[in-house]
Amino acid sequence: MLSVQNIGDVSSLVTICGAILAGLGWGFKAIVLNPLLREIKYLTDQFKGLNDTLREIRSHSDELEDRVNTHEVQIGRLQVLIGKTEE
Repeated sequence: MLSVQNIGDVSSLVTICGAILAGLGWGFKAIVLNPLLREIKYLTDQFKGLNDTLREIRSHSDELEDRVNTHEVQIGRLQVLIGKTEE
């Protein structure tokens, strides 16, 4: 069993425990936290790219929808001009 002789022993023990905890904290940060933060940043950048692509696709889809609607109107007008209506 450990016996404490004086305040110097206690302070040495606290210092050693503090150093061990600091080392464990640094190791956890280096081994786990930093790679995790890098991956989170990478995934965030990928999501930004996906959002930009989705925005472009929606814009293109809206443009195509407008063109289809315009063609439907033109076809309807042509059918009226030649005397055919939808049945």
